[in-house]
Amino acid sequence: MDIIWQQPPQELKINSQEVHLWKMNLETSSINIQDAMKILNEEETIKAQKFRFEKHQKRFIVARSTLKRILSNYLGISPEKIAFQYGSHGKPKLVDKINT
Repeated sequence: MDIIWQQPPQELKINSQEVHLWKMNLETSSINIQDAMKILNEEETIKAQKFRFEKHQKRFIVARSTLKRILSNYLGISPEKIAFQYGSHGKPKLVDKINT
């Protein structure tokens, strides 16, 4: 069954038989960059600042803050508590900050 959300439900749930795909236009996002920056941790802020062009910096900020907001809805925690660690090939993995 295909469901297209213009706005996601307040409470997001997923089971092992589902896949949710999210699509966002990083160029036309109405997300406030300053508000989005508040969601990023220090490592992510430093990474954002390393981009040479402002356009790419904004894309990273919007993409990462949006990802954290989406995951926070699934996990029932604030987006600021979402953290990632990276494997040897740069693949992200969620960090369980509650138990660490």
